[in-house]
Amino acid sequence: MDIDEVIEDFVDGFLYSNSNAQEEHLDIIKNSLTDIIKDILNNSDSLEGDCIKLSKLNIYNEVPFTVLMSELNYLKKIFLSVFIENSAIQEMLLLHEIYIKIEKYVAKQYLDEYLKKLSKNNIVRLHSLHHLIGMEFINYYEQHIVWLNSLVESIRCLDKDKMPELESSLCVFGYWLLNNAKDIIKTDSEHKNLLNRHERLHNIARLILKQLNKNEDEIDYHILMTYMESSELISLFIGTELALLDNCHMIQKTKKDKVSGAIKSDSLNMLFTNQYELSLATNSSFILAICDLDNCKNIHDTYGDSSSDRLLKEFVNIAKNVLRNSDIIMRYDTEKFIIILLNSDSHAADKKFNELRMVLENFSLNYQEKTLKTTLSVGYVEIKPPNDISDDGINVMRYVKSAERKLLEAQMDGENQVV
Repeated sequence: MDIDEVIEDFVDGFLYSNSNAQEEHLDIIKNSLTDIIKDILNNSDSLEGDCIKLSKLNIYNEVPFTVLMSELNYLKKIFLSVFIENSAIQEMLLLHEIYIKIEKYVAKQYLDEYLKKLSKNNIVRLHSLHHLIGMEFINYYEQHIVWLNSLVESIRCLDKDKMPELESSLCVFGYWLLNNAKDIIKTDSEHKNLLNRHERLHNIARLILKQLNKNEDEIDYHILMTYMESSELISLFIGTELALLDNCHMIQKTKKDKVSGAIKSDSLNMLFTNQYELSLATNSSFILAICDLDNCKNIHDTYGDSSSDRLLKEFVNIAKNVLRNSDIIMRYDTEKFIIILLNSDSHAADKKFNELRMVLENFSLNYQEKTLKTTLSVGYVEIKPPNDISDDGINVMRYVKSAERKLLEAQMDGENQVV
């Protein structure tokens, strides 16, 4: 076997497939791959250290575990083809044993880095939850983040005695779900979905315990990483559902504008800050939009206060029917409204606001034997904490001004637009 040729071909292919690696890391990655190839051929004791070095570089360059192992398994195929061609049975068996070690070393490093990142993220999430005002149900999410942290610690220490509560009905959130949640969660399907997700979370913990009960050299670190990734996703889902539930109750309690029935604008700072912190705690984005009834002023000037007041009220009723109960509709200006969509991205917002725009376009108001119609222009921004945080902290007016610029763009483009 021409080792230099194998190294050159494989390394060039690897670097080409992972072209997002930083320039200063390319030579280091190339040297690490070269070392691992030599370790494989010589069954060297340096294999673990070289696998750790390569894993750290790929983690830093955001190369997923599955991608790295796919590349290394391609190298395995190269070796196998040569061994088969030369009927090298012993080398083939040894190669299989070496690759079991390689996957273990790489998976363990990826798991360690993932757990560090998860612990750091959970600190941020808990910090965000402590800033919420007037929220009740999200506290159960906070308790489950603490539960998840115990799960992280048990794996990091390989200590089953550090495991959190395994029985879903005995943790605080599980008890609430089984006893009090039915009176609060609107539909049976939503309640059942939360129950199932929560039970799944505890089932994963039991599977993790099975791994921790094994001898250390028998633990499957790749499976543990998969379990923890699933646990984090389920935890975020629970947090999002509880945030939506809290939003519904917050909206009911907040003071309303007497004319339109929308939330009064003096609650903007508090509600926006809550949405920001909730998005940070659940690793999600949210939408802030400004909506303008395009010819509401003309209707007011022509038919008087009562006509425009009726139109504003009808718009809010239409918006409530189109949007979710957890979405915030706020009177912002004479004929303008702020709408906040929790746990939404630009794609979902564009679809929802265009639906609202079309419903309003087809609506007509009978007023004093006249038919009044209006259209809707919308400007919105997607907010993804913490990347969107400004130097002066959570500044709602920064985002309001951005949405207003989008609204102006929609109006300049002929009104009845979503931008």
